[in-house]
Amino acid sequence: MIGIGAAGRHPAGDILFKDRLLFMSNTVKESQKPSGDPLAGIELLSGLDRKELKKLRDFLHLRKYSAGDTVFAEGDPGLGIYMIIKGSVNIAKNEQGRVNIVDKIGPGEACGFQALLEKDYRDISAEAAEDSEIVVIFRPDVEHVFKTDPAIGVKLLLNLAGIMEKKIKKLNAELALALKKSAAEDSKAF
Repeated sequence: MIGIGAAGRHPAGDILFKDRLLFMSNTVKESQKPSGDPLAGIELLSGLDRKELKKLRDFLHLRKYSAGDTVFAEGDPGLGIYMIIKGSVNIAKNEQGRVNIVDKIGPGEACGFQALLEKDYRDISAEAAEDSEIVVIFRPDVEHVFKTDPAIGVKLLLNLAGIMEKKIKKLNAELALALKKSAAEDSKAF
């Protein structure tokens, strides 16, 4: 069972948050998951042993969302990282009054990890696509873990660097494909 933080609630309460267009993909192999631990399949937490995961549990806040509930909204402060335990979440970007779903994430994936990198406002929204269980860790709690257990902090940062690298490679591939398609369309126009 996932523990709830010592006070049960973060000082920010149950406010909604918004996030940037960066997401984590679940690349943890089944063989790497300790049985019965819902945190074991989350890429940001991969490589943490049971003892390290236990230390983090005091800072994790379990949230349950029904289908259609807003997890966080564009424009809200980015105070936490949202890790999907069960269910799925649509990630959307509002562009000129039109909402575009840009991704759908599920168990083991997460969003909102810009909260680790910068204090900024969310530039995307997240909505539960189905009934979902999501674990949140807030930035002040992450900073506390970094100060009190640097080994866990280093593992989290290395995982984050790996996630960012994959995202950049994916975006570069998508950009190259779009440029190639655009060039082909331009050549047909002449």
